[in-house]
Parts: sequence; C-alpha cells; structure tokens
Amino acid sequence: MRQIHSNEIKETSAAKLNIRQISDAYTRLAPLYGIWEWVAEGSAQRTAMEMAAIQNGESLLEVAVGLGTSLNILRKQNPNGRNIGMDLTSVMLRRTRKHLMIDQNVNPALCQGDAMVMPFADASFDLIYCTFLLDLLPIPDIHVVIREMRRVLRPSGRVVIAHLSMNHRSFNWFWILLYSSIPMLLGGCRPIQLTNWLPHDGFMVQQVQVVSQWGIPSEIILATPNG
Repeated sequence: MRQIHSNEIKETSAAKLNIRQISDAYTRLAPLYGIWEWVAEGSAQRTAMEMAAIQNGESLLEVAVGLGTSLNILRKQNPNGRNIGMDLTSVMLRRTRKHLMIDQNVNPALCQGDAMVMPFADASFDLIYCTFLLDLLPIPDIHVVIREMRRVLRPSGRVVIAHLSMNHRSFNWFWILLYSSIPMLLGGCRPIQLTNWLPHDGFMVQQVQVVSQWGIPSEIILATPNG
C-alpha cells in the first residue's frame, strides 16, 4: 500500500488513468453508472447532501455531475438559486440531460469542462459539491482541482467532497488487487485520504464522516476557505 507523509495526501495506489483514459472510461461506463451509484454511492451521496445544507438562493456548482442524481435533488432545494453541473465527458452530460428531463422543474445549467481549469470567474459559488472525482486523479492533479475549487468559491462558501476511504484496511487491500488489474472497470477510483492536506490547499476541515455501503467505505468532508 502506497502512503506518503502523514500531513500529505495519502493513496492506496498511484492513479493509473490519465485525463484521456478517464474520459474514455466514463464514456464507456456511462450506461452502467446508475448501477454503480446504487451499489456504492447512495449512502455517501445522501450524507454529502445533508452536509451541504444548501440554502435556497445560493449559487451551487457540482463538479463531475455524473447522471445528475444529486444535482436533481440539490436544485429542488435551491429553486431560486443558481445551479450548475459540470462534467468532463459529453456522453455523461447527455445522459444527465435525459435524466433531468424526467422532472420539468427549473432545470440546472450543464456544461462540459475540466475540473483542473474551471470555466468560471473567481468567487462565483457559495457551494461546490464534488463526489467521487478526486479519488481517480493523480495526487498533483488533486492539488490543482482543490485549488481551482478554492478559486471559484466565495470566501463565505463551503465545499463538500466525497471519495473512497482508506479507513478500512481489508477493503484497501482488496481494492488494490482489483485496481492493479482492472482500473478502468473501477472508474479509475482508489481509496485516498485528504483531510490532513486540505489546509495546505486553502481549506479548513469542518466535518468528516465515513459511511459504508455493501462494504465499500466512503469519506465525506465539509470544508470552508481558511482565509
């Protein structure tokens, strides 16, 4: 298991997919992503949305919107606010649009974009919501994305992040075994630990919770700008 110094980001294994491969993976996995959400992410997403505690009228950005399941719920809690969903892959965004058309309430804006170079002005959002993205990126790219989140977040804002957790040793070893041979099938995600490093990238951790679904542990973090 790969770990670096205690005050840095930790990872069970170095990331195996680059940006092009990530885009290819999620283009291929898009038709099956709803199954993965149901199996592995539901509990974490519900906890993350509770932590987000969105107030009607806020400006919200979901980074890596997936099928729009969480965005659909969050925007209903924020009907008078600005709701934006961003994703790297056009195929995932097309499925998101189709999913959100089920409900004709005020639809959020959707855009294709790279989380490392977000197409938004400084201090644009009250809430940034990002689940199961950072755990598929190489550590240098994680730093870039976190700093981009800090850039587009308002000083009074907050970020909610969810990722595969390193808190369960047996799960870590099991996942490493799969990840070493079929990283693309796992969406490139591997367990990481962020909380000790977030202050170095501009955030103060306010709350951390670990939840498990079908034996898959996820860590959810609420953080605010540290100055």
